[in-house]
Amino acid sequence: MVSLEGLSKVVDPSQLTPDFEGSLDYNHEEWIEIRVAFEDFTGNARHLLARLEEMQETVTRKDFPQDLEGARRMIEEHAALKKRVMKAPVEEVDSEGQRLLQRIQSSESYANRTVPVPPGQREGQGQPNADTQGLVPRISTLLEKLHSTRQNLHQAWHVRKLQLDQCFQLRLFEQDAEK
Repeated sequence: MVSLEGLSKVVDPSQLTPDFEGSLDYNHEEWIEIRVAFEDFTGNARHLLARLEEMQETVTRKDFPQDLEGARRMIEEHAALKKRVMKAPVEEVDSEGQRLLQRIQSSESYANRTVPVPPGQREGQGQPNADTQGLVPRISTLLEKLHSTRQNLHQAWHVRKLQLDQCFQLRLFEQDAEK
């Protein structure tokens, strides 16, 4: 068993909370709230990414209809897919991520603060919570991936639209040539 006085010899005071004569600024309730919000955000973002990637697979298909009616039907299905792409809640998930980033960066455990120095301790700054600080790049990466996936999906949708329009024109030409 280590005494409170001996604890600072075993553990760096910057890793101890003020309760243990350290300088680590830590609020457990705040950490839990941020962590739960992070888990909710990552779940929502990953679910949306999976949906966008599924739509991307649909858009990048290489099959084309063999008749005029099939071409019309595929163009209609493609237009319906565009509506689904536009309804994807990317902006909502982005806002959720931005709010979470702001919350983390304004939290007590993120911002460096001067912590009252207990007698016999050297003066220093409180350090951001490493776990909370580590969430920032993970959130940013998910947001970037979300935006790039949506952008790639939009581009692929337009390419497929052009291909389907050309296929329709070809099938129309073939039908006219048969007459």
